[in-house]
Amino acid sequence: MVAGLLGALYAALQLVWPQTLGGVAFLSYGRLTPAVTHLLVFGWLAIGLFGVGHHVVGRTLGMPAWGGPVPLASVLLVAGGLVAGVAAVLAGGMEGRELGELPLWADVIVAAGLLGSAYSATRTADPATRRVAPPAVWYALAGMWFTALAFVVANAPGLMGVNLEIQSAFALGALLFGGLPALGIAAAYHYVAGLPAPEPEEELAEEDGDPDQLARIGFWTLLFIAGWMGPALLVHGPAPGWLQTVGVAFAILYLLPVLTIVTDLLRRVQGRWSAAAGQTGIRLLAVGVALLPLLALAAMAQSLRASASVVGFTTWREGVLALAIFGLLGAFHLGHVHLTSGAAGRPASWHFGLTVTGAAVVVASLWAAGLHAGYTWVATSNSGELADAGLGFRNAVEPLAAWFEWRAAGLAILLVAALLLGPAVLRARRSAVLDPAPVTPPPVPTDGDAEGAAAPRPLVVAVQGALGLFVVAVLALVVVPSLEQANRDPSLRGEARVFPAGSAEARGQAIYVQEGCVYCHTQQVRPVIADVGLGPVSQPGDYAELSEPLLGYRRLGPDLMHAGAREPTDSSQWISGHLADPYLDRPWSIMPSYDYLSAEDLQALAQYIAALD
Repeated sequence: MVAGLLGALYAALQLVWPQTLGGVAFLSYGRLTPAVTHLLVFGWLAIGLFGVGHHVVGRTLGMPAWGGPVPLASVLLVAGGLVAGVAAVLAGGMEGRELGELPLWADVIVAAGLLGSAYSATRTADPATRRVAPPAVWYALAGMWFTALAFVVANAPGLMGVNLEIQSAFALGALLFGGLPALGIAAAYHYVAGLPAPEPEEELAEEDGDPDQLARIGFWTLLFIAGWMGPALLVHGPAPGWLQTVGVAFAILYLLPVLTIVTDLLRRVQGRWSAAAGQTGIRLLAVGVALLPLLALAAMAQSLRASASVVGFTTWREGVLALAIFGLLGAFHLGHVHLTSGAAGRPASWHFGLTVTGAAVVVASLWAAGLHAGYTWVATSNSGELADAGLGFRNAVEPLAAWFEWRAAGLAILLVAALLLGPAVLRARRSAVLDPAPVTPPPVPTDGDAEGAAAPRPLVVAVQGALGLFVVAVLALVVVPSLEQANRDPSLRGEARVFPAGSAEARGQAIYVQEGCVYCHTQQVRPVIADVGLGPVSQPGDYAELSEPLLGYRRLGPDLMHAGAREPTDSSQWISGHLADPYLDRPWSIMPSYDYLSAEDLQALAQYIAALD
């Protein structure tokens, strides 16, 4: 977490002081951004929340971890593969995928660790005992499998063109709206079950006598809907229209399981809150639960066609990611850390206040910057000007300086909070007073017990059901669209973007990916008002022959889809000079200097950009 926050803070400060902090190859914004994302998502959150899953399963069922060294070996594989892979990313070995930048060899190591951890937790639960598990165990096991499989899908090789974006969007949706939140929700259910019972004790029961009815509804709807939300990230892009519509529909429906889960947790905590509200860990879990509806609403806002035409390609999407990482997922994970370590006193209270404040500042600043940039593009396009490229881009960049400063301040606050937490945990005496008593299993039926032999195995249903929902979503949202696009012929523009091997343009395209240019520049023109004047609207055939995803994620810099068709980016000489010193003729630019590249590489990159017409 500390390493990720340090990197995120340095990257954020580059947008505030680009002339001071740019120009260092392994710390350049384009390389540092994906490295930080992987450290925080798969290093801090995935490892931490998988630890939550193992704790919930083991403590709830009263069973020791299966296999002894297997969970430890799994976490070492994840950590080792991730650190080595991030080092490769910082050295320029990137693939252009938002959650799939690690080299393939590192992907294999991390995937083996995640799958091994999920498998060992499942074996710990041991479905053969026919144990009736509470909701926390369902969410823990399903969340681990969903997360591990989403990572596998995000990094699976073999696709090209638009299909690469479809693949990445699916994995991001399944991970951030399904797998990791499920693990956080498991922590909430687990510790709510351990809260002191009210006096007099109140029975939690539905009208039909099933106390877990709402939990069951929330569980299955969350896993089903989250698996179908990824395409909502592709709205207004060149992906198939039907796929975009599916994503929008499920982004709206995502509010249903979220409200169900929140309602059920509020019902369970009724009459118990006052007994534990003073504990920092419980308050952090409450923050995580409270942010679930906000995540659903933010995701809906970025997917609806009307709002996506404004906030698309802005920092709004980054704000949603920050809300998930630093907001609800971070709160769930850190709440578990507080409760299992027994951290208390003033440092624990300070950590809570700083964490909530820092996360709020980061998310709010990113959303404000996104709205500011989006409405600037729309307004200038309506007036006949072009603010998405050229000198007009100044109108969209300069007003964002204050918001970028606020984001950096929020990250600094989060870093201070993280540095406070470490010593507080190390000084604390371990406490698990809120862990509920293990569930007493029913008798294991014998071979001669026909009635017992037919008893349901709920853990098997939960795990197999989660895997089944994931596979169905992959087939519908990745495999089918890929087959649809497989036979699509490249357009004339698409053929013009395939450069001969060994040419300067081909080398420049590789450098474009290596330097992470896709994190600041898009190469797609949408059929929206904000993109009027950027050239012909992008079609799937424009990317049919591309083996690397170049469509881009946000426009911190101008769109480059047709850069070679307008001045001055039709001149490779001007581009190479601009890359070496962006502030010579555009002092307002926030692009870092690439003067660390050799003259030959700078010229190759410039020739590639100039060839995009």
